[in-house]
Amino acid sequence: MGSFHVLPAAASDILPWLALANEVEHLFGSMLGFDAILARKVTEKRAHCVRSSANRLAGAMLLGGSDSGYWIRWLAVSSASRGRGIGTALVTTALKAFPPRSSVYVDTFAR
Repeated sequence: MGSFHVLPAAASDILPWLALANEVEHLFGSMLGFDAILARKVTEKRAHCVRSSANRLAGAMLLGGSDSGYWIRWLAVSSASRGRGIGTALVTTALKAFPPRSSVYVDTFAR
């Protein structure tokens, strides 16, 4: 397991994030309008990522929800970074961001 940090995404992470989304699109299906959703989530501080370099992401996730329930909306780890605990760290970060005893849902995709 390598050393990495889950951080709130910044505007500078959007292009690397879209590259990661392109890598995993075959798992999620078409993601029309994803760039606008991503930009909004970054602004709302509901986007988190693990950077592998200045212009690449090892993993990333989008969060959503309110008092009635919280969601992990999108989570992906690059193929080069899998098996290092990055997905686990992202989920742990999400669970810490939500209030205790909240209902938490995960959006999944059948592919």
